[in-house]
Amino acid sequence: MAEGIEFSCGAVALRWTSTKPCTAVWDSIDDLLSIHGHDGATEVRWIDQAVASDDHECVGAGIANWPA
Repeated sequence: MAEGIEFSCGAVALRWTSTKPCTAVWDSIDDLLSIHGHDGATEVRWIDQAVASDDHECVGAGIANWPA
């Protein structure tokens, strides 16, 4: 599971929500999916409103979900 955002220039940033979280930035969603798309098994959900979690709020987050 990951949280991310697409910037107005088309670049995307993704933050994995694991026990060892990390953040990466790509030039486009297509570039991200070329690495982490798992041959079409990755699901990207675009959420255009604020999403609150336990300790922070993310606005415009795209959430990518794929099998472990």
